[in-house]
Amino acid sequence: MAGTSLVCRWFAEALGERLRYVGLVHNVRTDPVTPEQMQAIADRVLRDLGLSEHQALLVAHQDRSHPHVHVMVNRVHPETGVAWDRWKDRPRIEQTLRELERELGLREVEGRLYQLNGQEPPERAALTNGERRQTERTGDPAFPDRVRAHLQELRAARSWAELEERLAAHGLRLERKGQGLVITDGTHQVKASRVARDLSLRRLEARFGMAYPEREPSPGEPERSRQSLSPAVEQVRSAIDEHERVAALKTERVRAEQDLLTARDRLQRIDAAMERVKHTSQKFDAALSRVYAEPATVSAGFARASAKLGTDRASALLGTEPERFGALKTVRRPRALGLVVTHDDSQARSAAPSAAARARELAEAEHALRALAREQLDRGGAQLELTGAPAQPSPEAARTEAAAVATRAAERLRRLQQQIKRAPSLSLLERSIGRVVDRLLPRELAQLRRVLTAPQAVIAFKAREAVKDIVLGRAENEG
Repeated sequence: MAGTSLVCRWFAEALGERLRYVGLVHNVRTDPVTPEQMQAIADRVLRDLGLSEHQALLVAHQDRSHPHVHVMVNRVHPETGVAWDRWKDRPRIEQTLRELERELGLREVEGRLYQLNGQEPPERAALTNGERRQTERTGDPAFPDRVRAHLQELRAARSWAELEERLAAHGLRLERKGQGLVITDGTHQVKASRVARDLSLRRLEARFGMAYPEREPSPGEPERSRQSLSPAVEQVRSAIDEHERVAALKTERVRAEQDLLTARDRLQRIDAAMERVKHTSQKFDAALSRVYAEPATVSAGFARASAKLGTDRASALLGTEPERFGALKTVRRPRALGLVVTHDDSQARSAAPSAAARARELAEAEHALRALAREQLDRGGAQLELTGAPAQPSPEAARTEAAAVATRAAERLRRLQQQIKRAPSLSLLERSIGRVVDRLLPRELAQLRRVLTAPQAVIAFKAREAVKDIVLGRAENEG
């Protein structure tokens, strides 16, 4: 937090919907704030947020280089029961902190959401949190940093045309978007002003002494432009169209492969769940046969009791009071020299807890299977509705639908693989594009730029650079 006078950080959902947490931090080196001031600051923030009547807990610490206070607030009013409205809480907090800096004589800093008179907005971070995390995870530079690597070269451009030439040499292109410019490689894009402030539209127009030359054709112009293209430019255009088609097929194949894996995984999970239900059902029936004289009748009665009382309650009764569900299995035991015969149910009662455990296992297995069936219904609801399947599908219906999805995914992947097999390779197309582009005259290059989209321009100029590298490498080897 170095360089910060007063900062408010919200951890929106860290403590659930009813609680909000805020940490107020100050820089101890330049802003010595007393505990009394810290409490006054927290009270002022809560007041300006409309939380002064809400329950709040303030805890101040000095466990870091900057003393700070944590504030935990109950969002629900203790008397009215109405939840506090979070709308625009950050700007309101920052406004309060900016004002408190001036009132307490603390160092004033520029706020992103609120500035005092005479303050300038702060420099934006070079990377967003998402870009920074991705860089840390992959080890590859984020797209804004990849563009910034050529910043010195871009700043040396003396015209719009020269700037675009320098960008194209690295597979990049400048595009107008909204009120500004973006730099793109056809996949990623970043605002030019984020790369560097002197690359903003306004500053570039001032540097080059002319407005950005719009290149978006009016309706009908693309067709007229194409009619006047030279044969070489038309050849490039056609090859790039084919390149995009093949690349799109390969992208679609990747999606189809993933869809097939997902569909097969769902089918396997349903099969495994059905097998588990079958196995646990057999174990439950076997356990009931050790307890009851008529296990089939007891099984039906236990199902009705589970529906009424819940599985846990019904299972507990089965284990402790098994006679509630039916006649217990007994063993004839002669006594008094065979003159008296008793029916002993002690073995059945000792087996009842095991039957209760099997009942719980079966209930868990059936619950898991129903969840998978519901998931399959949610994913394929439209197809089920069209085919007249029930709103609550049986496991068998869910498995049938999952198998049909897997079959359709496999067929789609097979068709894509056949189309890709008949199509030219991307590397062959790129070499062909590169060779033709490298031989284009300046006026043909101008024609090409007019008719290509930004992603297509990236393909064309990257292919040209690749061909140049191949030629230079061959010449060095021959030398």
